[in-house]
Amino acid sequence: MKKITVAILVLTMVLSSFAMAAAAETVRVPADLQVSQGAAYADKITIEAGDNVAIKATIDMQPVRDAFENGYNQLVDSITVDGTPDASVLEKFRACKVTGSWTLTLTYPSATVLPESVLSGTDMDGFSDSASLVFGEVSRVESPSGSSKVLTIQIQLSGKEDSAGNRPGYCTVGELKDNLDTWFANMEFVMEGVQVSETANSSFTATLRGVTEIKSTSLSETFNFVGIPKNTIKNAIKADVLIEGIEEGVDRVGGSTSGNRNNLLIGQRNPSSDDGEESGEGTGTGAGTGAGSVSGLNTQTHFAYVEGYPDGTIRPNDGISRAEAATILYRLLDPSLREEIYTDSYNFADLSKDLWYNKAVSSMARGGYVNGYEDGNFYGDKNITRAELVAMVARFTDARSADVNFTDVDASYWGYAAISTAVANRWVSGYQDGSFCPEQDITRAEAITIINRVLSRGVEESGLIDGIKSWSDNTAGEWYYYEILEAGNSHAYTGIRPNEKWSGLGITYYYDIDRFERP
Repeated sequence: MKKITVAILVLTMVLSSFAMAAAAETVRVPADLQVSQGAAYADKITIEAGDNVAIKATIDMQPVRDAFENGYNQLVDSITVDGTPDASVLEKFRACKVTGSWTLTLTYPSATVLPESVLSGTDMDGFSDSASLVFGEVSRVESPSGSSKVLTIQIQLSGKEDSAGNRPGYCTVGELKDNLDTWFANMEFVMEGVQVSETANSSFTATLRGVTEIKSTSLSETFNFVGIPKNTIKNAIKADVLIEGIEEGVDRVGGSTSGNRNNLLIGQRNPSSDDGEESGEGTGTGAGTGAGSVSGLNTQTHFAYVEGYPDGTIRPNDGISRAEAATILYRLLDPSLREEIYTDSYNFADLSKDLWYNKAVSSMARGGYVNGYEDGNFYGDKNITRAELVAMVARFTDARSADVNFTDVDASYWGYAAISTAVANRWVSGYQDGSFCPEQDITRAEAITIINRVLSRGVEESGLIDGIKSWSDNTAGEWYYYEILEAGNSHAYTGIRPNEKWSGLGITYYYDIDRFERP
């Protein structure tokens, strides 16, 4: 038996600030315990017809437990006077209901045949006992998706069974606190006996996403639950792919995978790293090709995500607004993730439903990919800074550590962790004087280059074909020349950054801009 270890599914647990209002009938606490930034684990393996494949995913729940306990303890501290918490408030908080649902999505080639027990399983079939203890299955269904199939399993936090076998549909904060290590032990999902009907290089991916909320019908006092900053708690999923029937000494393992304002953004008709992006004097040497994997973004379909202006310019040295940056990334989401996090409202004070970017920003905020300011505003029309853009894209990957040697960024800076991740992934390299200028407005060319690196998209002269779209101010020889061509032309391709070989222009990619964006 050949064993392949693959990674990684990332779950971001968010505990954010909220207040309970007096005399509230039902208080729905937004983003209290929220799993919203799921990254897929993926592996490509070459298997022959008739091979049996077992796929096992193990979710490390320790960060979830840590997040809950930290938030719980912070609340207790906030209602503690002279070493004793307010017993009345604590009792009411512990009686609050914890509810929610998670969705496990498995994607695999159409030639893959799952066992009937997996396809028609109910009652948490395939999940470990620890997961079955307080989670209940809502549904599971297999459906086609292009050349692949998708198995979608929805589970909900349903509480522990009573002596009659009934579940309440929730657990209380107190119950969860007192049974956290048991109820939120590591969760496993196993598929055994998976086969393929033909020899193929098969790619298996999985994501786990969901939302868990705290609700209250009885809390009368007003107090603040000061939680944990977004995107600081990561939860890794490790997966083992076991292949039976491989002859001794024969290696059949494939490579691992790890409003349209200002016309910067793609239009309805086709919506769908290298040194120097900071200095403008880089050589385009291909940095970023060895970066860690990202999840939640469409890295496979290379549609144009910038368009330019009616006068034929792209204005590479102009700034880009926070709303534009959020909308570009929103359009680049995997369609299933965009569907999952979609909303037309969010509680930013300056966000209204008549704004061209309302749906994009609201959805990205709901998913945990963009944040507002301490005053409750998003400031969509404000130019985005270099650190702010890096923080946005860093939320699509695991946190990574690297030596951050920029002269103007130290460990106390709010964006240090995101910049460290970007450096480790080779998405940024800084200016030639050793600075990063995190508070400086990022230019369109710089933003495009970083996004291309995140997506592992990139082409050089030898990979281009006739008929490409160009802009009068994207001059050959400029450090950003090929980056803008990559971002502004929809194309079929082979190869990887920076050595893509384009094989055709114009691709089919459906994006419902009326639904997902227009007011």
